[in-house]
Formats: sequence, structure tokens, C-alpha cells
Amino acid sequence: MEEPIIQEQGHSDAPLCDEPEEGGGRFRALACLAVPAVLYLLAVMLIHLPPTGLLQREEVRIAGPGGKSCLGTLWKEAGTPAAVLVAGHGVTANRGIMAMIAHAFTYNGYAVLALDFWGHGRSREAFDWHANPDQVRAWCSWARERFPGVPLIYLGYSMGGFAGAEAFREDSEVDAFVALGALPRHELQCPTLVASGLHEELFTPDQARQAVNGWGKTVTSPWSDHVLEAHDPVLIGHILSWANATLKITPPVRVSRFGSLIADRGTTGRPGASEGALFPWLYWGLFLFALLSGSIAALMVAGCLLSLVRLSPAPPAAWPVLIRSWSVNPYRVIGGAFGCHGPGTPPRAGSLWSALIRGIGFSVLLVLLLTGLLNRHVFTCFPDHPERLLTWLVLIPVLTVPMILDARMLERLPFSRSRKRFAVAALTRGIPFLVAGVALRALGPPAAFSGMIVILFALIFVLISLVHTLATRACADWRSGAVASIVFFAWLIAFWFPLSWPWVGVFSGR
Repeated sequence: MEEPIIQEQGHSDAPLCDEPEEGGGRFRALACLAVPAVLYLLAVMLIHLPPTGLLQREEVRIAGPGGKSCLGTLWKEAGTPAAVLVAGHGVTANRGIMAMIAHAFTYNGYAVLALDFWGHGRSREAFDWHANPDQVRAWCSWARERFPGVPLIYLGYSMGGFAGAEAFREDSEVDAFVALGALPRHELQCPTLVASGLHEELFTPDQARQAVNGWGKTVTSPWSDHVLEAHDPVLIGHILSWANATLKITPPVRVSRFGSLIADRGTTGRPGASEGALFPWLYWGLFLFALLSGSIAALMVAGCLLSLVRLSPAPPAAWPVLIRSWSVNPYRVIGGAFGCHGPGTPPRAGSLWSALIRGIGFSVLLVLLLTGLLNRHVFTCFPDHPERLLTWLVLIPVLTVPMILDARMLERLPFSRSRKRFAVAALTRGIPFLVAGVALRALGPPAAFSGMIVILFALIFVLISLVHTLATRACADWRSGAVASIVFFAWLIAFWFPLSWPWVGVFSGR
């Protein structure tokens, strides 16, 4: 029960209570900016420089089904490759997520073509699930023409795996096929491997073995679920070993690009055996470190830069004081556990327009920093795609009313520290989704897949809560935090979901 609210509201957020003097505050903000800025630059170099500096990267455009454009990226070393891998991604991904697989395969002498299905990544065509198999066949035909006489293998991850199974249902256009996180529904004529993590949400290892019994192989890693399979080094190593053995490829025996011999020695115990595979373990470890540290650094850099813009606190706003013994505010439950009892006036600094501009500035700066970190080797998200930019702009006003109302409920609680604001927001928003996701996962495949999606949304709402908290703290204004979270959430949706919006193609007249 909530105690009757009878006192006047007042400011209580840490940034306004603990702010240093103007001159010292700017100096301290600049000093605090140096560490995350250096960490961010280091993360960008660790992710991008090793593969970019040692591999040839080529942007490819071909005419796909109906003459529509298909886009992809070709990774290769100099000379003729030992084999060619065509890699197709999942429904909420794009060619960027295949970068680790591409790096591992090129390290073993392959050329790798990572494609964007329509409606994903850089593609400007509308998403069309039923056209995916034809796109796979078009890319395989291109690979045959580009590298004549070279063995060809197709690896499809999730949606890409289902597309490959349909593409090769009658006529096999490849020498081998890997379904990563996907289970073919019928027998295929080419050598087939079903690869998955032990915690795969679409099917169990037993179901995979039964589905390909007698005509295909399976491999399982204990370290991943559906989301993590494309970056699971154990699973990728098993796939490489199977591909090398199937295509009779001897991987190069060489010193790794980081100075030590790295090999999965296979059953013979000899590096370079056909059933073995080289895996760039050190790069994988540095990649993981850079991804986590760089994302945190991007949030810190955006906050530090916005904190340099100092405005005088605005007079406290007198929100209506409700005198009652109960509350429908969901944040009161977790807030009470953190000692946030009674009323609280959210921090404000400057005019409404200045708060809007600073909130937008925080989110746009964060998007640009994350793009610099993620775009080529994690997830294609460079913000120059016309239809995705339009989607971003359309979603902002759509999300504004519900998210502003939500932020107002959150800010009715008194927060003595920013960490309390984040904890209350993240737990209140995330726990219901987390509980629902865990319950769905407990039902087993395929309901577990829906549980995985729900858990992902729980993590997204935790991230949104962090953006709101950091922007509020940096700008000393809850309105800036609300606007920053709105703009950032709209960006996530616009660049994550496939292009299935009604305005797709509006700029090109399609």
C-alpha cells in the first residue's frame, strides 16, 4: 500500500545533488571522457583491423529473382580459394552476423560470400520469405561462375538454413550443405550437416538425429543456443572439420595471424589433416572482449559528451499530488524494495526544447558510436539506408506517447542515485518478460523459440532503461532521458526487423 502523499515534491536525483562547480565539472567530465573514448577506439580496432587488414573484402551486387538486386560481401585471401562458402543469415539478422564464420572459413583457405536476403541489411527490396530459396540458388550460380571448378558449400543459419533446404530439395546445386540452427523437413541429395547448440530452441539434438537419420550428419556444441550459434567457436570448428573432410580439403598448416599455431587436430592428431580445421581463437577472444567493452564505452562516451552541455536547473514542476492509499504505478513495487517511497519530482534543466535537443543528441551520438563498432563485423546497421531511416522517423512519434507516459510513472518515484533509477526501471520492465520467456523455454521446442524472443525483449528493455538513466544523468533532465530512449528504441526496431513496412521502395518508385 502506498502512504498518502501530502508533502511538496522536490528534486532528488544524484546528478543535481552531486554536481561539482561549473569549471571543475567540465574539467572532470573531460577527464572522465578520456578512458571510455580510448576503450572505444581500442574495441573498434580489435574488431575491424585483423580481418580487414589481411583479407580482401569486396561488395557484390547481382541480379536475383525477377531481376531484383541481391547484395553480398565476398571475403577471400589472395589466389584461388580451396573452396567457396555461400552464407545465408537468419530472419532478424543480416550478412554482418556471418562475419565470424566468414573469418574462420577464410582462415582455412575458403572464399566466403555473406549475403543479405531481401529486406535485410543493405537490401532495399521488401522482405519475402518465399523468395529466399531462389535468392540462394542465384548466389550459388554466381559463385560457380566466379570460381569455376572450385568446390561449393552453402551454410544457412536459421532462416537461411530453411531457405537452403528448399533450394536444394530437387536439384543439388552445391557440393555440401550446412543447416545451422535449422532442421530440413525432407531428405536432400547433397551431403548435409545439421549443426546446433545443445540449447537450440527450435529442435533437440535427438530430433535432429532422427530427421537426418541415414542421409545426413549432425553436430552439437554444449555452449550455445539459437542466438549464439553463429559465434560459437566449438560449433564453427566442428562445421569446418566436417566441411574439410566432405570436400577433401587440407587446411593450411601455418602460424596464426597472432603468432601461434591454432588447430583442431581432428582424429589423426596432425595439424592440417583433412578432418581437422584451423580456428582463429585469439581473434575470437579479442572480438568478444571488444564487443562487450566497446558497447559499454559507447554508452559512457555519449553520456560524457552530453554532460559537457550544462544548463541551470529549471524550477521544480508541480505534478498533481494524488492522495490515496494505493497505487497503480508498477514501478512502486520494485521501487519500494530499493527504498524509493513517497513522491519525487524528476530532475529538469533548461527549457523543454533544450531537453528534446539534448535527448535526441544523446541517442543519435550513441547510434553512431554503436554503428562504428558493429556495422561490418557484427550487424549491418549504418544509418544511411533510406527506407530504414524513414522507418526510424515514423516509429518515433508512434512510440512517443506510450513511452512518455511510462517515463512519467517511473519518475514519480524519488531517486537519490541514478543507479536506483536504472535498477527500478530495468527490473520492473524486464522481470515480466524474463519470467514469461523462461516459462516458454521450459515447454521445450518449438515453444522455447518464442521464449527466446521474449527473453531478448527483456534484455532490450534493460538496455532502454540504461539509455534513459544515462541520458537523464548526463543532461540532468528526465525529459532528455525519455526522448533518448524513444529515439534509440525506434532505431533498434527500424534496423533490426526485416523491411516489411508499406513504404518500402517509396524512394525508388518500386
